[in-house]
This record gives sequence, C-alpha cells and structure tokens, in this order.
Amino acid sequence: MMCPTAPKRRQPHRSSFAACLLALSLAVSARAQNAIDVVSPAGPYERVVTMGASLTDGFANGMPIATMLDKSIGVDHRPVERVSSNAFFTMPLKIGDQQLRRALHLEPTCVIAVDFLFWYVYGPTGRHIDDLQANPLEDEEARKREVRALSDATPEDLPRVVRLLTLERGLRELDKLRVPMVIGDIPDMTGALPIMLPKRAIPSIDIQKAANERIRAWAIERKDHVLLFPLASRVLAMKQGKMEIPATKSEPAVPLAMEVALGRDRLHPSKIGALVFMSELVDALRKFLPGHANALDFDLRERIAARGLDDVWKSKADSGAGGDRAIGK
Repeated sequence: MMCPTAPKRRQPHRSSFAACLLALSLAVSARAQNAIDVVSPAGPYERVVTMGASLTDGFANGMPIATMLDKSIGVDHRPVERVSSNAFFTMPLKIGDQQLRRALHLEPTCVIAVDFLFWYVYGPTGRHIDDLQANPLEDEEARKREVRALSDATPEDLPRVVRLLTLERGLRELDKLRVPMVIGDIPDMTGALPIMLPKRAIPSIDIQKAANERIRAWAIERKDHVLLFPLASRVLAMKQGKMEIPATKSEPAVPLAMEVALGRDRLHPSKIGALVFMSELVDALRKFLPGHANALDFDLRERIAARGLDDVWKSKADSGAGGDRAIGK
C-alpha cells in the first residue's frame, strides 16, 4: 500500500523575511529615538561640563561660566559641572590632564572650554620646558619627537618651539572628547597688570599667531563637534572699547569703555564684561547647535539689572563717560 505523498511546506521567501526584520528594526529604532527625545529634551545641554582657567572659573568677578550657563538652560538638565581652576597657570600639563579625567568621568553631553588652551601658550619659557620634561609622553615616538624638537631649537626660536609643543599637548587632551565642545583661541593680554601677568609670561604676537593658526586648523578638522569661539577678537574688542550691550527694539546699543568691560587687573572681565561675554557665548552656542537653540535663554539686560548694574550703565548712556569705573568694579 502506497502512502500518500505529504504536501510540501512552503518556505518563506528570504527577501520577504529580511524585509520584515528590517521593518521591525526600524520601528524599534524609531521608538528608542522617541524615548530619548522624551527623556532628554535638553539634548546636548543635559550634562554640560565647563573646564579651563580663570576666565571660566569666574576669577576676580565671582561669575563662573558654569553658574551663568546653568541659569540659561531652560529645560530639565543636570546642574552644569565646573572642573575649571584658577591655578591652571602653575602646572598646565598636569592640571589639564586632571580636568580631562574629571570631565570624562562626568560623561558630558557638551563641554565648554573657552580658555582651556590659554596657559598651554602663556607662561614663561622655562616653565614650559620644565612642564614638558616633568610630564613625558607615554608614546615613545612622540616623546622622541618632542625631545628632538627642543634640542634642535636655537635660543631665538626656543620660546616659539616650546609653546607650540605644549599647545599640542593641550589639543591631545581635547581630542579625548567626542561630544560638542566650545574652545577659544589665544588672546593678546598685553597691558595686563604685571603683578598678575609678568611680561616674560606673554608670548610674542608671532607666537600667538602661530598658535591660533594651529588651533584653527585643529578645530576645522573637527568642525562636526568643535566650535572655535573667537576669544582673541572679543578680548581685543574689550580693550578697544568696542564691546557693547546690544540694542533692543526700544533701547540703543551701549558701548563699554575698557575700564568698564575689563577688571582692574586688565586680565579678567568685570562683572558687566562677564555678562556681555556670556551673552555672546550663548549666541554662539545657539548657532552651533541650532536644533536646540530654544533650550537657551539669556536676556542680557535682565541679567545686568539682577546684578544691580542696571542704573549704572543707564546713567552712563544718559551722561556720557560717567559711571565707567563703577560698572567695572
């Protein structure tokens, strides 16, 4: 007796099966992205870390960038962290490394480091040499290149060589970050009080130019996540009396004399200078991260009024030069 032949099972078509998997994967991915958007409306401002030197730390004016930025983020976020240090100038390589380690531990979604590179270029030549020798690179080939560059440098060229080598160390540190970040170029602080910044600590204009060319090239190569804030031009504007409180629909712009924008040490911004600087930084962040521009809210004139400086700058606008020094205190 012959058994009846069992009907053959139809095998699902492989292309159809793959299409189903792809559709399922896309659906899961979309739901995950929606969940992220719901849980983290702050986006890059969810976990911000500020790092750098005295400008970031609010030295002389008591207004750290972390505090001002924290009040500017208008959506739920972790309080802006501050790993900056007024002592950066003492040991830039060691302190820079410590700040990067602390920042990475905090798992930032955005880093503000506008003056992080300053002391990698500023400071006496001898301190740069000591710092490089006390903190040798782990990479043997890179270490040999540094030693060779120092030994080959002429006495005339040594200040330039050693500062650019130190700058590369700072850029190496920043390369450890893979999140949106804001860095600044190197400003010319000639004219600062010598007790705060001795002449031997100020690099020549040629060295500043070379450092800024390198920083600019580095930032352009990483433009997908690095914003280069024009710190040099903003400091120059302060020194030339060209920093101003922008005009509104009802009030004109108010230019700020150097004595108003800069503190008495001619090295750090005054309180009102720090507020104007912060306003410019917020504007730059809005353009850098346009998808989250609405997360930031910084009304400069309201902040000035809240600091008790409103009457002073308004009287200046009405009576001319009067009140400059009072604002700069």
